[in-house]
Amino acid sequence: MDQLGRATGGLDTPSCNSKVAAYLMADWGLPERFQDVVMNLEDETGEDLLDESSMQLLQVLVDGSIIANYCVAGRQADPALLEQLNLLRRRLYACDIDLAELCDEVVADWVEWGAVLKLPTEDMAERVRSANLEQQLSGNKQLSGNRVVEPFEPPVRVLAVDDDPLSLRGLVRHLKEAGHEVHTARNGREALAVTLKLRPQVIVTDLNMPDLNGLDLCMALRRSRFGKRIYILLLTGDSNEELVLEGFEAGADDFITKPFIPRVLLARLRAGIRLVRLQEQVERDQEIHMKNAIQMTRLNRQLKEAANTDFLTKLPNRRCAMAHFERTWKHAMDTDTSISVVALDIDHFKRVNDDYGHDVGDVVLQETSRVLRQSLRRQDLAARMGGEEFLVICPGAAIDVATHTAERVRSAVEENVVEFGRFRRNVTVSVGVAEYEPGILDIEHLIRMADGALYSSKELGRNRVTIASHSSTD
Repeated sequence: MDQLGRATGGLDTPSCNSKVAAYLMADWGLPERFQDVVMNLEDETGEDLLDESSMQLLQVLVDGSIIANYCVAGRQADPALLEQLNLLRRRLYACDIDLAELCDEVVADWVEWGAVLKLPTEDMAERVRSANLEQQLSGNKQLSGNRVVEPFEPPVRVLAVDDDPLSLRGLVRHLKEAGHEVHTARNGREALAVTLKLRPQVIVTDLNMPDLNGLDLCMALRRSRFGKRIYILLLTGDSNEELVLEGFEAGADDFITKPFIPRVLLARLRAGIRLVRLQEQVERDQEIHMKNAIQMTRLNRQLKEAANTDFLTKLPNRRCAMAHFERTWKHAMDTDTSISVVALDIDHFKRVNDDYGHDVGDVVLQETSRVLRQSLRRQDLAARMGGEEFLVICPGAAIDVATHTAERVRSAVEENVVEFGRFRRNVTVSVGVAEYEPGILDIEHLIRMADGALYSSKELGRNRVTIASHSSTD
């Protein structure tokens, strides 16, 4: 982790798994800093940016996730994961950290912890060691005697353009002998058409052609987005310096005079191909970064939703409800409008768990939540506050409207038959309703009033709605 910390300079390869892990680390007893790093990261607006040290911590978690994914995959690592590892290796290399050695250290720690936790990590670690990370990342280079055989690379698409059939034939022969995929065009206009269709990576074109010459072809190509990426080599029998300068101004990348020496032409071409491949690698890296950024945005949205949602019922949880209540309360105070709350509790819920089991209890909670959600006004918000307790925030609702809503909920829950296993019956709820009125100090005061009314409903026989009186909670 210390080595990875030295290498962090920004979020280069964000990972869903690392952020989910950071979010869950609070449950594992690790410092809250890990959770804060994720939960405070804005997804779209970018207004609440993490400080530098938090970004470094997040990068460590991201990099750790990539390495962990490889340790699990071993020889089965897919190309996307190997691409992430390659990006990580390049960044670590700048900090004098060898990725393969770092992975070996991780595996060693993995085996040590596996022994403590009595997990079969030794067998899994052996699979990782036998995968040979360096070989995987280098494209499975193989040794032939003492010479390293470079991995196969797909041929480069080259468009050869010349109005002289004899010159064109000789050019094509040299290019094909060098292993390139060669296409031809006899003039500039035909070259434009072929370019649109085949998207060549390199164009070798004669300068002097009728109709649309090499300079015009260069300028036409450079006006398009794809044409700006093509490496263009001009052939000319005229070595006039002004003409050469004019060619570079038109967008040519290199010049060679005719008649050319084949070895010189191919050497110049190889230099251009290196630039082409580097540019393509940059574009692939950018694409990966873009995908990761989209993935990060999606994950941040999911994490925010998870942080504000009760896992079982899918209703907002207590934290979300109180935050919403704060905003609604402030608006009601500022605009002098009504606001009410409805507190409800499932009757005899403990008996359901004791007699039928917690699986049935979970279904009862889910069904009650579903009915509750369907029985509210659009502007109301229902939340699970814990256990079998629920709260409904009713903005703009006076006591009569809130009471009508509460009665609708109570009736709907009573009429709904819950079926699961041997459980086939309805449940009921006891409900308390309270409206803000002068003298109520704050949100907690209003909730206590609704809770007091709820307990009154229970004392009066359950399955009923009771309206809170201000004096009862003073």
